[in-house]
Amino acid sequence: MLFYAILFLLSSIGMLIIARRNRELFYASNFSQFIEILQKETANLWHAHLRERSFIFLEKFLHNLRIWFMRMENRLLKATHLVRGIKEKNDNGGNGHSDII
Repeated sequence: MLFYAILFLLSSIGMLIIARRNRELFYASNFSQFIEILQKETANLWHAHLRERSFIFLEKFLHNLRIWFMRMENRLLKATHLVRGIKEKNDNGGNGHSDII
């Protein structure tokens, strides 16, 4: 419930900021013109700043994810080697008998 309350609060603040930036259009109640201008401004902002930044963020995220997977693979290989070593040690134990009958 707290998540939805925070989401509602942030959405309300965002709407107020948009309305304050475009006060004349908002008070004129010309909603279609208001949305068209807002859409153009958003598209310009996306192409000018956010598009390149989102690609850089995605590239860094995928790079870090690849490194994480490589580390996990390395840990799994070490665990497999450890288990295999324990198994071989038990198979060739001190009594000279194998567990196979």
